[in-house]
Amino acid sequence: MGCTKIDSTGPANYGTPSFEEFQATVNASGEFIKAIYPVSQSEFKNEINSKYPEYKGDPTHYLGMIEDILSLAVIKIRSGIDRAVGIVSDHYFTYHGLCGVCGCTKGVTHEWVPWSVLTEVGYLTAPAHEIGHTYGLHRDKEEYVFDSTLCKMLYHGNPASGFWVDRKELIENSICFMGSASQKDHFDRWVCDGCYKDLFQQFRINKDDPEILLLSGIIFKDGRIELRKSYYLPSEELEYPISGDYSIQLIDQTGLTIQEISFGGPFEILIEPFGVVETDFAPFVLTIPYTKNIWEIQIQYKEEMLIKINPNTKLLHDGVDSIPDHGFINNPEQCRNALHNKIEAVEKMIEQDNLKGAVNKLKFDIKDKFEKWLVDGYEVENSLQLSKEEVIELVDEIIERFNLMLRD
Repeated sequence: MGCTKIDSTGPANYGTPSFEEFQATVNASGEFIKAIYPVSQSEFKNEINSKYPEYKGDPTHYLGMIEDILSLAVIKIRSGIDRAVGIVSDHYFTYHGLCGVCGCTKGVTHEWVPWSVLTEVGYLTAPAHEIGHTYGLHRDKEEYVFDSTLCKMLYHGNPASGFWVDRKELIENSICFMGSASQKDHFDRWVCDGCYKDLFQQFRINKDDPEILLLSGIIFKDGRIELRKSYYLPSEELEYPISGDYSIQLIDQTGLTIQEISFGGPFEILIEPFGVVETDFAPFVLTIPYTKNIWEIQIQYKEEMLIKINPNTKLLHDGVDSIPDHGFINNPEQCRNALHNKIEAVEKMIEQDNLKGAVNKLKFDIKDKFEKWLVDGYEVENSLQLSKEEVIELVDEIIERFNLMLRD
């Protein structure tokens, strides 16, 4: 299923929903999710986060939208929440070229990043629908049937009935929320037995809580790869990716592969209600077990090597870039560049097998500069930024890892 009648241009900007619209959508969609998902009433939390780093990229190829999905996924993991939903304005999808003669999209999910979704403000069942995709509901094929030639919905979805406990309301002759989108500001959807059973099985899975390396980026069909900021998480649930033709190899200091993680999928975006749209790139966000002996990370496509990185020094570079300008006491640009130069000096020491020198550089120079150049207790604006305490803890963590390798 697909729709080829999608414009390649949009308005000059898309703005943001009013806070009242945003809050009403968050509250109402949360009420609906709590009613139809098999989650404990006491454990369900519907959190509002209006501090979001807006990205405006090239609207003609969806890149700005992909960047937003990536940022949401990072925020989801660093915040310790289960899923992240971006509520966007009614001009957002038009700006990114996702409107045409058949109408506009109401939500977007990407198979490679199954933790964050985008939905339009005012569509109260759309977050539940897109989150359903992240748990595998009809990921490869929608429940409804949309004819892009006729611009008409031929089948709206499976029948669903039940009882809305909080509202004390009997739901009869409804349609499953994984079918077509409801009307704006309406709840005329429910959950069918099959979807509820599938969700129940998903929520019974136990997950580990090891140290985590959060790695994200964009892979292009031509083999290019662009990495985004990585983050260290002392303890977090592992989110296993969908298997594919790409793989991450975790390498120790002797060159031994500790673990290999497969990931990937089709270069497509799932767009409601039009279906699947092919793209030349795909975002990825991976939570990797970050054991103490990891020295190098390799990303491959089948047998072809795409990129090699030292995750420890990448974390340090990304940590510097994650400090907001107001976190520096003076001259943020100059201080940031100076810190990058110091980390590059650590990398040269590593290349020369001078790990002890790298430890001393971290301990007595880089950590010292973080302590002296950063404002005590500065406020971070969102989960993509690091506090002074987090940056210093990161340096201490890398020092500990290098010291362990020296002892080995």
